[in-house]
Amino acid sequence: MGIAPGQLTTIQMETVSGLEIVSHKDVSKCFPSDWKFRWEYGSALADYNKQNKTPRELTHRFNLASPYQLLPHRQILALETAVRGSGTAFAEKYPNSDGYISVSAVGFNRGRMRAIVFAAHWGNFGGGLERYYALEKKSQKWAETHAGCTANVDGVILVKKARAASIP
Repeated sequence: MGIAPGQLTTIQMETVSGLEIVSHKDVSKCFPSDWKFRWEYGSALADYNKQNKTPRELTHRFNLASPYQLLPHRQILALETAVRGSGTAFAEKYPNSDGYISVSAVGFNRGRMRAIVFAAHWGNFGGGLERYYALEKKSQKWAETHAGCTANVDGVILVKKARAASIP
C-alpha cells in the first residue's frame, strides 16, 4: 500500500468495524498459529476485537509525505458507485488520487508495545487489497514483526509473506 509523494491520499474518515479476529482458525489464516505468537499478541488481538466493535472517527493527525484528505464512508461509497465515462465519479472528482485507504482501530497489548491493525487500499478503477499487520514497538519506532496475509477485494488470500517489513 505505497503512497506516491505529492499524490493526494484519500482516507476513509471512519474506522472499519466488525472485522473481529475471533478464533484460532481466524488467527492462523493471517498470522503464525504457534503458541508463541498467541502469547505475545493475545491481549492485542483481544483489544483489537474490543476496539473494532463500533466505528471511530479519524482526525487529521497522520504524518504523511503527501497531502491527504479524510472523507466520510457514505461520500466515498456514493462516488464509487456512480459511474462516469470510463471510471467512477470518485476518479473523476479526485483524478490525482489513487483510490482510498481505510483502516481499523488499533488493538494494543497490555504494555502497549505490540499491536494489531487492519488496512485496505481500494483503487480508482476497481479492485483492492486488504492486510492485517502485527506490530511491535522497538526503539520508539513501530515495526512489523509478523507479516499478515494480503487479500483481494473478494476476500481471497493472495499472499502470506514469510518476512516482515519495517514500517516508516
